[in-house]
Amino acid sequence: MIFLIVLLIIITFIAVWLVVTPIKLIIDSTNNNYGIEWWGIGNLKVIPILNDFKLQISVLFWRKNIMLLEKSGQLAKKRATKNPRNSKRKKRKFNLSRIRFLKILKSFKIKVWQVNIDTGNVILNSYLFPFCYLLSNKKRNLIINYTGKTDVKIEFQNSIGRMLSAMYLN
Repeated sequence: MIFLIVLLIIITFIAVWLVVTPIKLIIDSTNNNYGIEWWGIGNLKVIPILNDFKLQISVLFWRKNIMLLEKSGQLAKKRATKNPRNSKRKKRKFNLSRIRFLKILKSFKIKVWQVNIDTGNVILNSYLFPFCYLLSNKKRNLIINYTGKTDVKIEFQNSIGRMLSAMYLN
């Protein structure tokens, strides 16, 4: 009986932890870091390599590296030789209303927003500079430079619990 109670407590703790654990969406062009991280669970990173992209997946103790464009050529060959009987299956659509989708998007928190832009036109940069200065604050950093750099670093954070509450409770 004590074993079942302890097991139930552990399962409840894990379920609550999965719902509350933050999920981060990272876009960082300065370090070529693009991906999704679920703290304590795993991550998915897209690493740009010359003429290809490497998909790096890690979940708990399992890791896998996949070259995306290398695999896409093989998938195209497999799709061409697909059995016609399998293609007649009906696919169920997941219907998510526009209002619910917008509520889920609003549940995301922006942790880092840094945009560093050079348009290449000095006059246009001069016109944009005061607007970017006025729009910048502690969370949002918009920079116009004259050095030729264009960098973006954006980090969104959300959790399954926040998405579910935005979808069903509000």
